[in-house]
Formats: sequence, C-alpha cells, structure tokens
Amino acid sequence: MSNTLKKASTLKEAYFSFDPVRDLNTKEELETLYVDRNSHVREQIMLSLDSDLELERPVHLLFTGHRGSGKSTEINKLCVELDDKFFIVKVSFSNRPDVDYVDMLLKAAMTLFKTATDEDVIKKAPAQIVQGFWQDLNQFIENKLFGGMIISKDLNATASLSAKVNLWAVEFEGKFESEPASRQEFKDKGEKLLAEIIDKINMLSERIRKSYNRPVLFIFEDADKIDLKNAKEIFYQHCNTLVNIRASAIYVIDISLRYNPDFNATKASFSEFLCLPNIKLLTKDSQPVQANRDLLEKIIDCRAEPQLFADDAKELLIDASGGLIRTLIGLIQSAASRAIIEKSDKINKEQVEHAINRQKGDFIAMLESKDYPLLSNLHKDKQLTSDNDTQTLLQSLALLEYDNGELWCDVHPIILPEVKKRVLPVS
Repeated sequence: MSNTLKKASTLKEAYFSFDPVRDLNTKEELETLYVDRNSHVREQIMLSLDSDLELERPVHLLFTGHRGSGKSTEINKLCVELDDKFFIVKVSFSNRPDVDYVDMLLKAAMTLFKTATDEDVIKKAPAQIVQGFWQDLNQFIENKLFGGMIISKDLNATASLSAKVNLWAVEFEGKFESEPASRQEFKDKGEKLLAEIIDKINMLSERIRKSYNRPVLFIFEDADKIDLKNAKEIFYQHCNTLVNIRASAIYVIDISLRYNPDFNATKASFSEFLCLPNIKLLTKDSQPVQANRDLLEKIIDCRAEPQLFADDAKELLIDASGGLIRTLIGLIQSAASRAIIEKSDKINKEQVEHAINRQKGDFIAMLESKDYPLLSNLHKDKQLTSDNDTQTLLQSLALLEYDNGELWCDVHPIILPEVKKRVLPVS
C-alpha cells in the first residue's frame, strides 16, 4: 500500500489523509493536495536566495511561525521548486529538544558529507570532486572525529574514498541519534574541532558549487522543536558561529524567540527574518475574513470529497481551527474516527464537537490556573509581550499570533470558552 497521501473518498481514507503529524512532502502530494495560501513568504525566501544564485553570496535566513501553521509544508514546497537550482541538505535532529550549537554544526557537516557522497549523487556529478579532498576528509573523520571510538561498520578497504566518507557519515548518524554516550563524545570532540568542522563544510560547499553548478542550501527543518532555553542559547549567543557557514541556510525557529530583547541583535546577524502568519479568520476588531474561511474550506476539499462532511460540520471545523492548519487537520481526523466508530456516512456536527472537546481537554491538562487570567487579558487587549508567561502560551498554542499589518494575538478558540468560564467578569 502506498504511503502517499491522496484525496479521500471514504471516511477511512479521510482518517489517513488528515494526519496532523504528516506534512505534504512528496512531489505528487504537493502537486495534488497543496493549496497556495497567498502569504508570499516562499517567494520572499526565493528572492533572498537569488543573492547566492546570481552573486555567489550565501544568505542565512530565519523562518518562523506557529507550530502547525504549515511551515514544514511550505519548506517542502520550496525544496521541490529549488531542487534544480540548489544542492539541498536537510538537517534534522529526530525531534530531540536538547540540541545545542555544537550539535547543529556537527549534524550539518555530517549530513552534508553523507548527501554529497550518496551513490546516486556521485554518479550524477558533472565533474567528480578531486580525490585529494575526499582523502583529507576521510582522515579528518576517522582520526579526529571518530578517533578511538569503537565502530560497528566494517569499512571495505577497497571502497572508494567517497564511499568511505559516506559510511562514516552513516555510522555517525546512528551513534549520534541513538547512543547518548557516543553523542556526548562527539560533542566534546566537536567543540574543540569546531573551526575545522566549519572549514570542512565551507570547503565541500565550494567544491559542490563548482562540480554541480549548484550552491549548497542547508534546511534546518526542525530547529523550532528545540527546547526554548537551548534555542535561546543557540540563536542569541552563538548566531555569529552559525553564519560562518559559507553556504546558504534556512533555520526554522520557534516563534517565541522573536519576543525577546536579544532577538534584534540576533536578527541583525542573519540576512533576513521571515514569519509565516496564521490564517486569520477574524480581524483584530473581530470582523470576519471570508476569503480566509474560503481558503480553509479549499484545503479541506483538496484532501477529501465534499460529501464526507455535513455543511454545519465543516463550518464548525473552520471556526474551531483558529486558522491553524494542524488544528484543522487534527480535528478532522478525530471527527472522522468518531464517525467511523458510529458508522456514519459523513462527519456531522456532533462528531466535530466531540473532537473539539477532546482538544479542549488537552489544553486544560496543560494550562496552569495562573494562565487563565492572563489569557483573558490577552483576549481583551490582543497585545503581545516578551514576558516568559506569554512566550509559554505561544508555544502551547493556547495563544495564537496574527498579522494585519501589525502583530496581535488572541486566545485559541477551542480554549476560549473555558477561559471565559473560569475568569468571570467583576460585578
């Protein structure tokens, strides 16, 4: 059975098509299920990257938005559009929250080495990267990065130098992600070798540009999942180290980082800062935005046949989403599950309400008593601040950010009734 997401014609298919943790990532999915939200953020990123294509001047971009706002899908769409222009290297941390700046650069280096030496990539190289470079890189990894460590792979003595580099990179990936002791050993060595690691990244990036006629583009696709304390240390204290990479890079960061006095200094170190806004269903003064409601309905209709939803169910789903794509998709999956259990032929309003109540329960379990008065005040004045409590609420999605030309916020509509119930007006 194919894992590719397709338009659903049954409730069971809808259950799988509306998976809140599954981004659109294949070319086929992006061609058939992607809906352009008219945010122009992707176009802005491509315009910035033209500096690297036309002037050979790499750029370093910060990209943010709420968790579940559609950042990963926009990045995946970008990668498809830029695949023939850039040598794309996606750097992932397997959702580990304890990443630091040494981790980021180590993983970036080894992912680049692995991507550049994959068999299919080597075969397509218009001009092979000189063997002397692979020899130097192989010795650096073996003697300095792995030096003294027990390895599980038998490196074939007859393998090419590039194949050996690939095997080292695969070995690193396994140990780094699954063996805490090995990861710490790599980090201890990496911190001492940081300048040399950056130098190897820069040298290989330059050789790739010449050999493939494409500049390297790093995508740090899940840097927004790093623990906020670690993320602040990485991007506030070590941003100058990150931009020493002489290759273009996009860092997907937590939206809370922007609400801090230190962020302006960080932003100045990078080429550009871009934010994917939530899809606002209401203006700041609570006027409906029908075009955006239509956009969310189009997103639903792209993934499932319209007859799978009662009209009032779809309206309620859109209202409850708050304009957050992942909330919308998660609610539909939950409602579809309920409809299947109840042997319905379509998702009805009661099943959506059941899904909303489940999501509300998750918010209630997560929020503290002190959060409700703060949420109530934020609902009234809609003003974002940099204090830690507000940042935590943004991370939890109980508070959502919007942009009408000016930044403002509001409480997630699913938890708003509970906030109003718990914070009664003073008589």
